[in-house]
Amino acid sequence: DLLQAVERLPALACINMVAGLLLTAASVVVTYMELGVPALCAAYLIGPILSGSLSLLFVKRQLFPVSFHLSVRRSIELLWEARVMGSQVFVGTLANQAENLLVPMVSGMANYGQFAAGSLLVRRLDVLPDALCTAFYPLMVRAYQRQEPDSSLLRLALLPVMFCVPAALCVYFLAAAISRILFPDSSAVSTFVIQVTVWWVPLVGLANGLGYALNAAQRERRETALLMTTAIISLICSPILIWQFGVLGACLSLLLRQGLGAVVRLPMFLTTAMRRQGRAGSAA
Repeated sequence: DLLQAVERLPALACINMVAGLLLTAASVVVTYMELGVPALCAAYLIGPILSGSLSLLFVKRQLFPVSFHLSVRRSIELLWEARVMGSQVFVGTLANQAENLLVPMVSGMANYGQFAAGSLLVRRLDVLPDALCTAFYPLMVRAYQRQEPDSSLLRLALLPVMFCVPAALCVYFLAAAISRILFPDSSAVSTFVIQVTVWWVPLVGLANGLGYALNAAQRERRETALLMTTAIISLICSPILIWQFGVLGACLSLLLRQGLGAVVRLPMFLTTAMRRQGRAGSAA
């Protein structure tokens, strides 16, 4: 977040790439050598440890010295200030894991394996909207601060989804080939899962683009409170969908979660834009 705020995006990208490559290499080696689940879990720690260490080293050498100071009082104050966002993240995490918990119970482990493989590929594609929003966020902040036309901010907010749609189309048409590689004997369920859940990626692009634009307009507290409501609705609807429709319900649950996020953010964004336009008119 700090490197993003000071627009050191090339350094951030390099750090994440190095950490990701080493994590992937370590997990491949552990899996190939059949070292077991504990070793695989340890391999996955390489990514965040290396990313955090390299980020800290870069900040100390290029920006300012960093030191650690423990203050219980200040820590409690920070936790209290972050209570709304923390609660939203907690509830959202529960909603995100609903499919992994319920699909094996409802549809069996075989269908869950195909659902997990297909949806995991799609979930990994969220790096695309995340990277695009990270790159566009400084431009959104400047567009809002400089009182540029609202169309400029809206265009920046919608750019991620415009890039995500072609990527989703590519994966949609490659779904059958990918599924045959993963499940040579029975690829129908995996193909179906990929072709349905891949539209989760454009929804992430839309929701995140609008969310970053609202953060640039300093509307994050109101946005977080509304997202808490959508997370609770998703947490209620996910078990119902999965119980009624099995694997299809799990796919719809993924789409519903991001769709609700986009639906909630869009009116808030338009309201913020109208208020900003009204203040600009009054000033004129």
